[in-house]
This record gives sequence, structure tokens and C-alpha cells, in this order.
Amino acid sequence: MSRSYDRDVAVECLLHKAATGHHICGAVIKVETTTRNPSVMLGDVVRVTGGVLTGDADVRVSDVTHDSRQANHGSLFVAIRGELFDAHKFVPQVIEHGAVGVLSELERPGDFKGAWIQVDDVRRAIALAAA
Repeated sequence: MSRSYDRDVAVECLLHKAATGHHICGAVIKVETTTRNPSVMLGDVVRVTGGVLTGDADVRVSDVTHDSRQANHGSLFVAIRGELFDAHKFVPQVIEHGAVGVLSELERPGDFKGAWIQVDDVRRAIALAAA
């Protein structure tokens, strides 16, 4: 298998876990730089989701989460707007805790300094990447 294929599988695993809370790749959710699980970069997530990146594509993503309480150093935070809550209000908190960026349907706020991946439909983007 090629390194590119392994990277795509790792991205799919991370995004599927963020969308569903379930593992599809065994116990591999944290992506480490190994021959089995090469580093996943923001640019890889953009390519798989079809999003538009504002920021550095060469930033390593260690995990993907939609739960602001679980976001930490290396996380990509998926900001989902629901009927009761809008996760965008947690963006400053997750960045403060070391998240590398945000995946969102909204445009990057003018005062936001981190990486931002904008997609048309965040739920669809996660589903496409996990397919």
C-alpha cells in the first residue's frame, strides 16, 4: 500500500470517530508517525473533505473531535451548529487548549488566528471522508 493510501485511511478514521463516536480502524484514533499510520496534515483533511483552508496545510493533526472538552494539543475541532447549541462558541476555548484548527460551515472570523477549514456541509464532509 502506498503512503498516500495509508494517510487517507488515517484521515477517514479520525473523521469517522469525530462524526460518530465509534472507531472504524480498530483502536487507532490518535495518529502517530509510523509506517502503518503516517502523520495526517490539515491539507490531507482539506483534500478528503473538499473544504477550503485558511492557514497552514502542513500542520499535523493528532485527532478530530466535535467535543470541546476533548480538544487538546493537535486536535482539529469540528464546530457543528445544532438546534440547541452552536459549537462555534467554544472555538476560543479549544484553540486555547492547543487545537490546531477548526472545521466549520461558517467563514473564518476576521479576528481568528488559527487554521480554518470551511466546508459547505460539515456533517456531509465528515461522512464523505469516512466513506
